[in-house]
Amino acid sequence: MFLGSIIVSFLAASAAPTPLYAVYAARWGFSPLTTTVVFGVYAVAVLAALLTFGRVSDHVGRRPVLLAGLVLQAVGVVMFTTASGVGMLLAARVVQGLATGSSLGAVGAGMLDLDRRRGALANSFAPGVGTASGVLISAFAVQFLPAPTHLIYLVLLGVFVVQAAGVLAMRETAVRRPGTLRSLIPEIKLPRATRHEIAIAAPVLFAVWALAGFYASLGPALAATLLHSSSVLYGGLSLFILAGIGAAAVLAFNRAAPRPALYMSIGALVAGIAVTLAATSTDSAAGFFIGTAIAGVGFGGGFQ
Repeated sequence: MFLGSIIVSFLAASAAPTPLYAVYAARWGFSPLTTTVVFGVYAVAVLAALLTFGRVSDHVGRRPVLLAGLVLQAVGVVMFTTASGVGMLLAARVVQGLATGSSLGAVGAGMLDLDRRRGALANSFAPGVGTASGVLISAFAVQFLPAPTHLIYLVLLGVFVVQAAGVLAMRETAVRRPGTLRSLIPEIKLPRATRHEIAIAAPVLFAVWALAGFYASLGPALAATLLHSSSVLYGGLSLFILAGIGAAAVLAFNRAAPRPALYMSIGALVAGIAVTLAATSTDSAAGFFIGTAIAGVGFGGGFQ
């Protein structure tokens, strides 16, 4: 439960800036393209950290890696609170990405150490919960509370401090072993028996996270255009629907056979995106959110 909360808080922190992009854009005068770049550098940083630090916790233990990730996350949110331009936003997103990528492997492995079946479910369920809760709480803070570009990050900072204390108090679940430096060299290989299945699943994983990236970066601008409203609540609603229904789909598909669940997810992704495209071409806000909900089923099921 505690390790799952770390995934939730990390993904909440990654989604928290989504409703704020309109505020930043109005303040510093940048375009939607810049917004996608700010989001994109986060994804690149996550990938780089996963490839480099993803196996470190197998050698030094889970706790040191988690503590380092929480410290980096704290640095990232402090950078957001003091941001004075696009350059600082980019830097903060990179720090967030490095913190998330370096920690996800340790969190996931730690949950599997404790309970393989429940840990696998939590690994799939927690990202959707974190993304949905982060964007929704941030949207409410921007809409109704003072100092929106500071408050949500200060709250996250407090969460990270509490979680760091929890990591210090938790027992180590991995036995230390040599080879730490060697583990930093990225190594991508698959057992021959799994390559066919991975070849089928990998495009779906690519599609679901590309879709999430689209909603996280451009979802608010698209919702504002369709609803003819500048409310950040509507801006965060699209990502909340996608991620929230995705989390529910993880639970729904938990005991389903993998292949039928994958096919159903692909169908939901295609149908959801088709409905969303049709809605945007006809200026239908209701259709946009319905399409997002259908795509959310594919997002969660495909990830599971």
